[in-house]
Amino acid sequence: MYVNYGRRDDFRTAESRGVDVRGRVALLRLGATSVRDKVRDTRHVDVHGDVRVNERTSAVTPPERSSGNIVHSFVGRRVV
Repeated sequence: MYVNYGRRDDFRTAESRGVDVRGRVALLRLGATSVRDKVRDTRHVDVHGDVRVNERTSAVTPPERSSGNIVHSFVGRRVV
């Protein structure tokens, strides 16, 4: 489920629209808050994982060494 920047307000907005965020994987944009805050906020609402999308183009990393615009990350409960 898409939750903009993954801030607590973004999760509240999703829930106010009838989306149950608990136990899901969140798609969120990098920026607006730190990655540390994103991890904290996703755990706070019991999201099981997230995929962070970087919309900025980096002038530092050459395209041939880039992994693309998606930064994958998993937080929350461990699946056995």
